[in-house]
Amino acid sequence: MGGHILFHKELPDKTASAPHYSPPVGARVIAAFFFAVFLSYVATAYPSIAPRDGADLALAAATAGVAHPPGYPLFAVLGKSWCAVFPLGAVAYRLNVLSALWGSMAATALFLLVGRAAGPWAGLAAGTGLAWSLPLWKFSLFADVYSLHALLVVGLLSLASGGSGPPSPKAQDVLRSPEGAGERSSVDRRAALSALLFGLGIVNHQTMALLAPALLWLWRRERVGWRRWVPYLALGLALHAFVWIRLGGGELAWRTLLRADYGIFELFGPFSRPFGAALAGRLMAHLGLGLFAALCPPIIVLAALGAWELGTADRRLGAALGLAFLAFGPVYFLATRFDVSGWVARSVLEPAFVVPAIAACAAAGFGVAWVARRGEWLLEEAPLACCLALLCGAWSLAGHFLAVDHRDDLAAYDYGRSLMRLIPEGASAVVAGDTALFSLKYLEAQRRAVRPAGALAEGRGAPQAGSARDREIVGSATPEFDGWAPRRDKSRPLYLVGLGTARMRQLGVWGNPLYPWPAGLVARVLPEPPFPANAGKKDGIGPPATRPPAGGASDSETAAWEVCALRRGRAMRSRDSYSRDVLFSFSYARYLSGLIRESFDTGPRAVEAARNHFLHAVSMAPEDYVLD
Repeated sequence: MGGHILFHKELPDKTASAPHYSPPVGARVIAAFFFAVFLSYVATAYPSIAPRDGADLALAAATAGVAHPPGYPLFAVLGKSWCAVFPLGAVAYRLNVLSALWGSMAATALFLLVGRAAGPWAGLAAGTGLAWSLPLWKFSLFADVYSLHALLVVGLLSLASGGSGPPSPKAQDVLRSPEGAGERSSVDRRAALSALLFGLGIVNHQTMALLAPALLWLWRRERVGWRRWVPYLALGLALHAFVWIRLGGGELAWRTLLRADYGIFELFGPFSRPFGAALAGRLMAHLGLGLFAALCPPIIVLAALGAWELGTADRRLGAALGLAFLAFGPVYFLATRFDVSGWVARSVLEPAFVVPAIAACAAAGFGVAWVARRGEWLLEEAPLACCLALLCGAWSLAGHFLAVDHRDDLAAYDYGRSLMRLIPEGASAVVAGDTALFSLKYLEAQRRAVRPAGALAEGRGAPQAGSARDREIVGSATPEFDGWAPRRDKSRPLYLVGLGTARMRQLGVWGNPLYPWPAGLVARVLPEPPFPANAGKKDGIGPPATRPPAGGASDSETAAWEVCALRRGRAMRSRDSYSRDVLFSFSYARYLSGLIRESFDTGPRAVEAARNHFLHAVSMAPEDYVLD
């Protein structure tokens, strides 16, 4: 050969690894994709706190505290750090942006995972399909753990897949040889990082454990010794100690970590029903219909085709995606045993669609590659793949934009501010409902901040303790209530928010021996009946502290409702489930006011006043109330 030496390069095993359909994705394309998704999220994000858990997680991040069970220490630590480096807006908005950042990273990671295996256009279809799917888009707009959950799921699948399928027998011999020490070290580092992220993922959301079968399938042929990954898994799980330290250990810490008040092995016990064939059928129907609503039609069709492509081109990754879909889809939905006939139960299950959507969008990317290779009679492979990818992205964006636009959604903030106006400083409040409890605590902590000019908004304020002006805010069904009730300062006025009549009877405030007095969204607890028989007479009115003012109870109720503001943004007009939660809280307060007037008011206007409250409740939530 004229003195030239030819080196033989061993080709990868085509039967074991996913084919590379085109060159890898460039850095500029990745950056453009990420910023396009991130800007779409920021443009539609909540301007302040969101309903449900958002305010609680925002408060935990602002104060490095513990949120509702199981505490969510990873969110608190990362959120606290983010608030220290991101200077724009109040804590709630900063954390909304952080969720948008995590969601954008999750979509970009799926873009890279699929693009690495099936080509850039396939990756673009998968990434845009996930980014602008209803589940990920919705939960990337406010402070919550689910966009981080999605990022960790895609990251773990990427690390486990390794980018080139399982090693062939010859490649395994090379890894075991001295010359393969560098490759072996790379596998060990991936395994260690995967174990660490898996442990942190369980700390972030306990359903991450459902990803274990898919990860074990992907790692099964890597031959990684347990000493290489177990210490890192333990290190990730060790962040649970944050909850133990912040709560001072003991029973409360265990109850929080184990979610004992919700049900240790249940998503939420009150919504669970005895398992049966009919319940299973309803849950599977809800899963299927929910995925159809969450994803655009092209993604659904391409996902079905992509499942076939994965079964032939990359069985390893295809099996892992299938296991993830089954674990987070049918298995999880059946395990909840939820009665999905009610909209509240359905809304609690909304985050459960995130991981099934990831698996479906990944399969849709491979579907793009399958159609492009077999559609050359129509267009060349690259232009056809480009058209399909753009179709998926445009359809997802246009089809879901109006449903997730929360730019003007101040429902939770308005609800919390209205409650703050009705509950005076120095009073105690027993609160039912996550939105009411968490928004009140967040806004009260903001008021108590050491630096009144906005220390909490700057992410470094700490609440003052022990001030007589502080509101005592306690959840009616939380561990803190059990410790607070026996030592309650009875000199403080007591208010109730969202408590039903059964719970009021348990607490002894439904006429035995105390009485509720409706005051807008809240009820004031009084030591004597608020509506005596002679309430309509001028001389029958007691002091304002215990009786309605001289104008009658109706006047005081009207004044209380006048300070309750609720701006109805696009999300509320589109009947978004989280905004509907706030609207339901308003209507339920009207319903309770009507019950109180009907039960305790013996005056001549009692029936009319109760009926007016019921009419308001029906008009605000016609799906939840029907007037007899």
